[in-house]
Amino acid sequence: MLFPSLFAAIGSRFAQFILAMLICLASTLPVSALQLNGANLLAGEAVEGGVIIAAVPAGAQVTLDDMSVATDADGRFMIGFHRDSPDIMILRVTGADGVTQQTTLGARQRLYDIQRIDGLKSAYVSPPDDVLARIAADADDVKRARTRHDAGGQAGDFLRGFDMPVTGRITGIYGSQRILNGAPRAPHYGIDIAAAKGTPVLAPAGGRITLV
Repeated sequence: MLFPSLFAAIGSRFAQFILAMLICLASTLPVSALQLNGANLLAGEAVEGGVIIAAVPAGAQVTLDDMSVATDADGRFMIGFHRDSPDIMILRVTGADGVTQQTTLGARQRLYDIQRIDGLKSAYVSPPDDVLARIAADADDVKRARTRHDAGGQAGDFLRGFDMPVTGRITGIYGSQRILNGAPRAPHYGIDIAAAKGTPVLAPAGGRITLV
């Protein structure tokens, strides 16, 4: 169902994961000095963990390197930048007349909170097989949810920004990472907010829930 003001309850690890990913975009998006050839920058900044929102003439095609970028009916689109984005990316805009314009993008690097912990027992470094299997299954579910393009929602939902879904203590930040006994663990790709189980959570944006 659509959820312009949907409430849910903390308790599902999937819901927490999706909310954490969305919270990465929660802050107000300022317009940077970035100039795009063939596109009008509406908001955002090319920085690791950030997004830009831009618009092209309706009917134009947009690609980032070899990946097609979806646009809405009015030519608006969003591009997110990974924690470890490539140094150089090529944004191409091909108009209805077949003329292609391109812009070289480079996401500004950020400093991340890296914790190094040595001398741990192996049981605290390598999860048991059943936990690894659950982690892999969770990752597969999330990947499938991200491939859906039939989620619907209202036109321009992504233009309205994202709200913090709950107020609480921040327990995890985007990009942080632990190195245990010299072995790097997966970076954190969201923001964690501590709250009691059952606390009502506001959907951070309009759209459609694809994974619970």
